Amino acid sequence: DESILTEAKLNILERQNRVEEYLKLCLEVGEYRRYILKQIEAGDFEKAVEVAWKTITQASDVLVIAKSLRDAGHLAEALRLAENGLTLDGSKHDLGVWLGPIEETQGQIDKAIQAYQAAFTSLPSLELYGILKNLSGTNWGNLKSVLMQVLQASPHIDVLADVYLSEEEWDKAIDIADKAGEQNYPLIEKVADAVFSFRPDWVIQASRKQAEGLIAKTQSKYYSIAARWLAKMKQAYLASGRKEEWSSYLDELKNTYSRRPALQAELRKL
Repeated sequence: DESILTEAKLNILERQNRVEEYLKLCLEVGEYRRYILKQIEAGDFEKAVEVAWKTITQASDVLVIAKSLRDAGHLAEALRLAENGLTLDGSKHDLGVWLGPIEETQGQIDKAIQAYQAAFTSLPSLELYGILKNLSGTNWGNLKSVLMQVLQASPHIDVLADVYLSEEEWDKAIDIADKAGEQNYPLIEKVADAVFSFRPDWVIQASRKQAEGLIAKTQSKYYSIAARWLAKMKQAYLASGRKEEWSSYLDELKNTYSRRPALQAELRKL
């Protein structure tokens, strides 16, 4: 395979420190990133930057080059290249996360927001949402609607639930958990833990469904997990001042499954 052979040739030339031949071959075969990094290493920053602007098309390559330039003390060139990298192909998450804090320390808040927003669009997270909220000031209303559109169109429903919970939009978070289905129990658990004192009825119903589903499997390995869901039920009952309802439900379970000692042991803990 040609590419494996080329890679081997480049590695040999690099190991033998035959810099001119290495650079020439990089250009011939289109290994522009390697060419640029070698020029930075050799101290020819002007050439490195010139070739980077002409040839690099992927945000991930820009990140490697910008880091190398910054480490070599050429921060201004690194930043210009990285800012342009946000318009290139590929995921901008890593580039944006690297660039954002540097722009902040330079006092370039608008540019920091652009970097973090590009990162969020590539891979949304609650952390990036929070950073953008803190930085955007009076423009938060506009930016929030853009970020929510990104989230609602993305497959990352767990992040969308995180955001709704952070904004105390309990019913929207519950809606996400319901639509995710009973199989997505980590998401249901996350929402239940956050809303038990605000929406106890939903927590009781969702936890009961999970617990009873696990008990119905009639395998003792599931009983401790079922008990964890029952503990959430108890928490929601107590939070809404319905201790007696909880007690009678627990008694009912104990009676129904009186012949399952492993389950009885878990229920006694409750």
